[in-house]
Amino acid sequence: MLANSLDGYVYGPGLWVTYDGGAAWQRISEVAGISEVAGISEVAGISAFYVVSMVTAGSSVYALVSNWDTGAAGVGGRGGHTRLVRAPVGSDDFTILDDFGPHSYASQPLVASGSTVYALAPAGLIRVQGTTLTTQTLPPGCPGQLAASSPTDLLFVCGEGVGQGSFGTREVYGSTNSGNTWTRLNNPGQGDGYDPDGVAAASEGHAVIGMLSGGGSGLLVTTDYARSWAVRLGFNDSAAGFTDLAFQSASQAVVVHDPQYALEAQYATPPGPSPVPSPATPWMSSDGAVSWHQVTFG
Repeated sequence: MLANSLDGYVYGPGLWVTYDGGAAWQRISEVAGISEVAGISEVAGISAFYVVSMVTAGSSVYALVSNWDTGAAGVGGRGGHTRLVRAPVGSDDFTILDDFGPHSYASQPLVASGSTVYALAPAGLIRVQGTTLTTQTLPPGCPGQLAASSPTDLLFVCGEGVGQGSFGTREVYGSTNSGNTWTRLNNPGQGDGYDPDGVAAASEGHAVIGMLSGGGSGLLVTTDYARSWAVRLGFNDSAAGFTDLAFQSASQAVVVHDPQYALEAQYATPPGPSPVPSPATPWMSSDGAVSWHQVTFG
């Protein structure tokens, strides 16, 4: 993740930073030695941590970090705390903005638009501007995934997976006032999968929901402010799924299909038993997610 031409951050599970455009990288072994929130007495720094998500917004970089679990799970959060931390761009001097409490693990990524950041926490929707936090209530009924098309316009997708042999539910809500109030939008249907696998929103009523199930993965797209939805990219891939689903502008969208294959290739481990069409490939749309084409290199 590049904040500008010089400053960049790489995470998962650890954290590396560069301040010279990638010529040299430094691994950060400790974050958040000071709290910016009253009542949090963190003074020693978090020296064993797992970075869940990072975004840049304005002149700041934000991250969700969890204590490292040395048990069987091998990931942060079990028995520890998830914390929202912030640092100025160009610095690794992270400070704590919020502590989600013990036995907490925030699995959903941070969402940024302009200088505003949103986090899905056990307490609700956290809105961050600089070091100022406010908490709003999320739509009831289910956990979900969030996207922002502007600092105030939000899309929240929640639903249940397969249960007793049938598709559960998928619900979509919109807010135009930073989550102060929510409006139930049209049900998008199952598409190509019953579990959500990412969501992205752009201006002019365009949004994408990533989906997966045991048989395949797909992108469910609206171009009319959620009045109607249609599958625009689908794979019979045994739930390979997607990552990095995002709009880079109102018309340009990107996604990476089958990220696990890319990880396996990086570590030279054997691929899964089922052949996957177009494994570990980036896809791009130039018409607001209506049509997609595979991106090739070389």
